[in-house]
Amino acid sequence: QHMRSWLLPFIVAGAGAASFLRSSHDERAIASLVAAVQADLQSDVLARDGFRVGRSAGPGPVLSPVDGALPVSLALAPAPSPAPAPGPAPGPAPGPAPAIVVAASPTVGSIPLNVDSMGPPTVDFKKTVCGVDYYMLAGKAELQKSFEHKLKQAIIAEVGQKLQEQDIVVEIGPAPGAVLTQCIITVPNELNELAVRQKLDQATMETNMAAALNGITGIAEVSTGSATVHSKPSECEECVSFETLLIQFSTTHAYAPMVEKKKVQPLAFSGVQALKV
Repeated sequence: QHMRSWLLPFIVAGAGAASFLRSSHDERAIASLVAAVQADLQSDVLARDGFRVGRSAGPGPVLSPVDGALPVSLALAPAPSPAPAPGPAPGPAPGPAPAIVVAASPTVGSIPLNVDSMGPPTVDFKKTVCGVDYYMLAGKAELQKSFEHKLKQAIIAEVGQKLQEQDIVVEIGPAPGAVLTQCIITVPNELNELAVRQKLDQATMETNMAAALNGITGIAEVSTGSATVHSKPSECEECVSFETLLIQFSTTHAYAPMVEKKKVQPLAFSGVQALKV
């Protein structure tokens, strides 16, 4: 009995230990069961989002996408809108347009003057023949031909025989008490344009032209006196005005007997009747 009383504490302790071990085992089993249930729930949730749950040696499960599917949270995320394309960079302010430079043809400078493609040079020669009525002259065709022929001969006599009549074109026009003449001279290759102009500008040119015109047979029929040649029509007006003034002075003073001895004829100029000696 004494031994049983001595062993009783050991028996109680062993029973308590057994009970403790049994309860500890149950707690571990319950914990394992709870962990398994949690793992299954987690697997279902992750599988729904497109992941596969695997086992690893680490403390947690390994997640991997199922069949390349994206998680729901990622798949539903809106795609970022593309950034706007950059516009062209502003260039420098436009300056003045570059000047257009036309290069000269290398053959232009080699073309000599007075070639057939450009035509021969011409000289425009104008004079006023005073004392000849244009309208009376234009009414007599033969006399007008002689008038133009004498003008050409006077020009040829001054310039030279290398100039021919076919090189000269004569045109006439009306002026008060005078005839305007324009001679267009085509300078032949044998002559120089500048030399022709210089000869036509000589002081003797007008005198020689007047002498040639006064020598025309029948010129008195269309003239109001001796023909004179001047550069401007205004010079004819000055000459007529001077003659008119001289006659008016002579007929009213002591020179009247001298005027009466000369042949006096009426002079029609600008609608005014005057006397010319």
